[in-house]
Amino acid sequence: MPRHYGADGPPGGTTDLLGPKTYGLPTTGDAIGHPASELWRRVRVERDYSQGDERQFVVAVPEQLSGRIDEQKFKRFLRRLNAMLAEAEGATFRNVLEGVLAYATLYISTLVVKPHFKKTIERISSLVAHENKTLFEPAGFSVIDPLQTAYMFIEIVIL
Repeated sequence: MPRHYGADGPPGGTTDLLGPKTYGLPTTGDAIGHPASELWRRVRVERDYSQGDERQFVVAVPEQLSGRIDEQKFKRFLRRLNAMLAEAEGATFRNVLEGVLAYATLYISTLVVKPHFKKTIERISSLVAHENKTLFEPAGFSVIDPLQTAYMFIEIVIL
């Protein structure tokens, strides 16, 4: 039979059995390890799930960036990023052929020929680096490469 304790918890003990850290993570901040004091300096552009599970981001300017960055250039950056992600994951003949070849060779072929998906992901990283230099850093922002967050969101740091 379960015991019920008052608001103070069990007698002579505390209800927090895991201490100041839960599962090795600090109790404040976020799961990536940023302290709570830095969270206000980060802005997220979330994924757009309106078309299913495709890796696409919402093409909208977050309110924290509104008026501080050229909105048309920001939206163009998001559209280019979305187009590159669609290209990387699309069911094209090339992607299917690469997948069949990789499977047939026990993925040894990927050591010899770089897959289209990997090439496109590298192009996305270079696009983010270029846009950081030309668009975001002059406005006082920096975009974290979405690869670091597994393309779950785009994180923008306010410098």
